[in-house]
Amino acid sequence: MDKPVHLDQVKELLLTRKKDLMASKSQQSNLDTTTELSDYDNHPGDLGTELHERDKSQVLSEYEEKELEDIKIALKRITEGTHGYCDECSKLINRERMLAVPTTRYCIEHAKEQQNQVSEDQQSMSSLEMDDTDTWKTVEEYGSSEHNTKLNENQRKVNGDSLS
Repeated sequence: MDKPVHLDQVKELLLTRKKDLMASKSQQSNLDTTTELSDYDNHPGDLGTELHERDKSQVLSEYEEKELEDIKIALKRITEGTHGYCDECSKLINRERMLAVPTTRYCIEHAKEQQNQVSEDQQSMSSLEMDDTDTWKTVEEYGSSEHNTKLNENQRKVNGDSLS
């Protein structure tokens, strides 16, 4: 196996990105502590905007955490001498790819396969999610608060009342 000669450059990229992410994380924690003490004088629309921004910030923070974890794994693999080789075929990952995506664990061919697998997993999960229509069909037989027919029938059976 050839040794990736560009790992020093990759390591430098990883360490720089890690430093940037840690600084961003520190800055974000400072912003989180400087929110308003009271929402009493705020317009309801402001609360919605603030909630949206908080959600967006949380998603970005989760993404940065994942990226930090990938960087830690890549740095460990550099130390072990396994970084720069594809996890699937063990071939040397080309220099351009390593410099473009320093945390990569796959050559370009296997990266496409991994991406397709993730897409398929997401599609299969989305088919399991219930939407409003499915939810209504599930509870429809019990009726609404005005016409709760099945519930009343079941109560009558329990109470021994006639159904006529």
